[in-house]
Amino acid sequence: ALAEALGFEHCIATRHAPDGEGRLLARIDGENNYGAEKVRRTQAWLAQQGIARSACHITAYTDHASDAPILDYADEGVLVGRYAKPRPDWTSANWSAA
Repeated sequence: ALAEALGFEHCIATRHAPDGEGRLLARIDGENNYGAEKVRRTQAWLAQQGIARSACHITAYTDHASDAPILDYADEGVLVGRYAKPRPDWTSANWSAA
């Protein structure tokens, strides 16, 4: 739903646990999608879809430099937010100005 709302084809994000009625809880379901975990999940998703890394273009958006692994893995790494401190090889954007 998030990817669709933002106009993205796919979104890989932290999963939240639901309660017995399907409402989301403030509890993570599985591993936190943070740092190197983002690369692992992206690679797993590509494998599940039967897509070779070389056959796709990945744009990764994150708001924190701790996610450097996915920014480096992506074809385009976009660091967003006013507290983000980009490296020279990353694109920087401020979503509040969009």
